[in-house]
Amino acid sequence: MSKFIKKSFVYLVLIGVFCLLVSVMVDPYNIYHYKDIRVTSGETNSRYVKTKYILSQPEKFNSFIFGSSRVGYIHTEQLNDESMHWYNMTYQNAILPEIKETIRTFIDKGVGIENILIGIDAVDGDNPREHMNDLLRKPYPTTLKDAVSFHMSYLNPAIAVEALFELDKVENSQEIKHQFYEYGGIYKEGTKNENWGKWSVEGVVPMVEESSRIKDSLMIIKEISQMCKENNINLILFTTPLYVSRYLDVFEQGMPIYIREIAKIHEIYSFSSINSINTNNMNYWEEEHFDSNVGDIVLQRIFMSEEIDPILGKEGFGVLVTKENADEYYTFLMEQFENVTK
Repeated sequence: MSKFIKKSFVYLVLIGVFCLLVSVMVDPYNIYHYKDIRVTSGETNSRYVKTKYILSQPEKFNSFIFGSSRVGYIHTEQLNDESMHWYNMTYQNAILPEIKETIRTFIDKGVGIENILIGIDAVDGDNPREHMNDLLRKPYPTTLKDAVSFHMSYLNPAIAVEALFELDKVENSQEIKHQFYEYGGIYKEGTKNENWGKWSVEGVVPMVEESSRIKDSLMIIKEISQMCKENNINLILFTTPLYVSRYLDVFEQGMPIYIREIAKIHEIYSFSSINSINTNNMNYWEEEHFDSNVGDIVLQRIFMSEEIDPILGKEGFGVLVTKENADEYYTFLMEQFENVTK
């Protein structure tokens, strides 16, 4: 009987080791291949992989852009020179509390940061714990307890076996890997359709009072700003140029108030208004993502001292909002909406 138990134990151990090896080798989210990602039709958990990659060589980059997948089309490599080395930390549905924790992790782990550029899509007071059960969006663990839980989630052989039959290799994988490791962005080209992009202001009701969600989000921004000041990091905030229908969604959620109150904490470049950029669907791949030409306009305005195009300036696009002009810009956005609805 004892021999049977011993043999059974050995077999169970071998089966367990085999299952772990399969999980690590297949690894559909690239958790265990952060230094050499496999490019497939699936998606990498970029929250973890990019953080792990940067921590593995903390001196390679000194400037970072943070934000959702929308900032993935901002080609920061054009900002690189002998002193500045940019990396785009874009990942899916990035939220400000996660960005704050990543910055804190970089600082604590000795990453030398000189510049941080953060793209803000909307009022953001979400809790990172909301992503804990999503394998694509699980944040980088910062404690031993979280690390154990994190890795247990990915060492599931059922996930690996399922991935074997679902993930296909994609073309230009070497170029995509090069972009990922040298710049952070993965720039996909596509075909645009002139016939999408209907929008209307009907039913849109602007928020006129500061919500608890706005207050929570402002607290996160204040903490990020203070952390950057304490560590001599140049922090630059901007609002991402949302397609007009999405802009109207966040307008209802209090975006004009949010921009006004952010500016009282830290100046912010606003690309949020109804303008000739975001009402032209040929500037967007679809409703969610602008193309690299719009990303270039953002960089030119912020870094290359280019004045706003007179028409765009009058439309409120690319305006540097500070505590001095925050109330004026808020009034402009509210009046602009009223004029559109007439």
